[in-house]
Amino acid sequence: MSKWAKRAETMAELAEARPDRRYLSDGTHHCLIQAVETKETQEGQELCIFELKLLATHGGVYLADEPHTRGEEVKQIFALTGVPKWRIETNLRTFKQIIRLTLGIKDANGDQLEGALDGQEESALAGKYLKVIGRRENSKTTDKVFTKFSYYACSEE
Repeated sequence: MSKWAKRAETMAELAEARPDRRYLSDGTHHCLIQAVETKETQEGQELCIFELKLLATHGGVYLADEPHTRGEEVKQIFALTGVPKWRIETNLRTFKQIIRLTLGIKDANGDQLEGALDGQEESALAGKYLKVIGRRENSKTTDKVFTKFSYYACSEE
């Protein structure tokens, strides 16, 4: 077997590379969820990555050199391990809300949670719509500025 045939076999077993995206910034964004994937980093931290396409966007420039634009593809990343317990619980509450808003499931079981938070384009959340509002706030405990995101149901329009 040639070296190219071996590489082709290896390549066939791998997932396709995902395009890099900017992080979702503050502002009001109507989004299409394109893919959701949960994976482990090289350091062993488990992260859930939402890949979104902006259908409409207003305001927000904190993380970006320029405001987001309609049609731009962005991401949001949520930690599931390797962060304080309160952060994991906050992220799980966010997932619970998103799953309820988009899939109509109030209390997801393990299979439903896996179906929603993994599978890339095959995720149960892929193809669903969300309105995401990011507001800049000051932490009361650390006095640092951060972006707080809120999620709402919306349609393609």
